[in-house]
Formats: sequence, C-alpha cells, structure tokens
Amino acid sequence: MRTRDARLKALARVPLMAGLSKRELSRVLSLGDELEFFPGKVIVEVGDQARDFYMLLEGKARLEVPRKKTEILGPGDYFGEMAVLDGGPRTAEITAQTHVTALRIDKRDFLRLLDTYGSVGRKILVEMSKRVRAAEGALGRH
Repeated sequence: MRTRDARLKALARVPLMAGLSKRELSRVLSLGDELEFFPGKVIVEVGDQARDFYMLLEGKARLEVPRKKTEILGPGDYFGEMAVLDGGPRTAEITAQTHVTALRIDKRDFLRLLDTYGSVGRKILVEMSKRVRAAEGALGRH
C-alpha cells in the first residue's frame, strides 16, 4: 500500500475531486477503502446489486455494457454512481486491464459525500446527463 500522502495526491488528480482542499480530500479518502485489482479481475458485474462507488486512482480497466461499445477507463474515471443512487442493478461489467488501484466508497458514505460536497454532486449530474444524451443519440432521439 502507498503512503497516505501518495493516496491524497492520486485522489487530487481525479477531476471529480477538483476544487476540494487537502483537508476535504483527506476526509473523502477516509470514507473509502483503497483496493487493488490485478489484470483480468472483474471489479463489478452486470446485474450485481450496487453497494459501492469506485474511483480509479491508478491503472486501466475495461468497461463493457451489453450491446454497447467497450471503453477503457483510467486514473480519474469513476463508476457505480447510477446504481448506488437509484438502487438498481449494475449495468456494466468492469474488469482490470492492468494493475488497478481504486478507492471504493460504500453507498451510505457516498451519499454523505454528495450531501457534504455539492460540487462533487454537480459534476456527477453533468456526467450522468452526458451519458443520457449519448444514449438518446444512439437511439436516434433528439
């Protein structure tokens, strides 16, 4: 495991956390658990009941949504927010492509994070809106 200072620096590079002070970043870090995943390890599966939100701090992971284009996630990307927020099942499978370090925050603490730091919630809403627009565009809706 890395030092706390190294973990704070990695978290500070996550665009979702931009604008938070070192003290606030430390608080966010204390809400989660830093996990490691080795290449080929499935991090989350389609259909799983969501209990956690993840932010990638290091490494690359493959995001696969049934009948959609596969994407590669890297440091600063995050996933799990939709299922945690609406209580629905996971809609994507995420698999480590390289050695991955991720911060996992459970549902209760993630909701507390959103309540405490409005800027984080706004950034998530913007990203979710982009995803909905992209999905609507793929369906031919305007």
